[in-house]
Amino acid sequence: MMMRSTLPILLLIAALTGGAGAQGIGIDPQSLRPGLRFRANADAADKFRRLPYQNLPGEVRIELAADTLYDFEKDEVRSSAADYIQQTANLIFEEAKGPVRIECRSDRLPTAVGQKLAARCANTIAQRLTVQENLKVKFTTIGTSVQPVAPAPRADYPLAPKPNPNARPSVTIVFAKK
Repeated sequence: MMMRSTLPILLLIAALTGGAGAQGIGIDPQSLRPGLRFRANADAADKFRRLPYQNLPGEVRIELAADTLYDFEKDEVRSSAADYIQQTANLIFEEAKGPVRIECRSDRLPTAVGQKLAARCANTIAQRLTVQENLKVKFTTIGTSVQPVAPAPRADYPLAPKPNPNARPSVTIVFAKK
């Protein structure tokens, strides 16, 4: 027999009853605030566990496949990317010093179309972070068209061009650290 977790039910009860109900069932009410949903005393490794980011000496880089965050067909941020968007917003809120650069890359052809799609992608993600996640930082957006990735070379033709790993559609968010 399969047991179901009661955590989603407890979270729903806590959200509906407010802070007092949340304290009564052992859930930190501060973790339920809409703007910052992670406990302030949790370390960064736990908070951003799923977000693929690099904490470099002078900057933070977040790199994701474009189709993880953005739907080029519908011209909108994917609903399934809400967790990544929220974690990105929290990381920017806690660590960003100065403007945040969002760069989207598209491999759509022709190149001019790919460039426009990538620019809309970057602008849409910046708008989502500004409006829905309530970030008050300056965003710089860049859209870049890249050549589609060539298939892997065949074993019988060793001189075929190798795929360029940087030519994949992606979203990169970069900012200087505090």
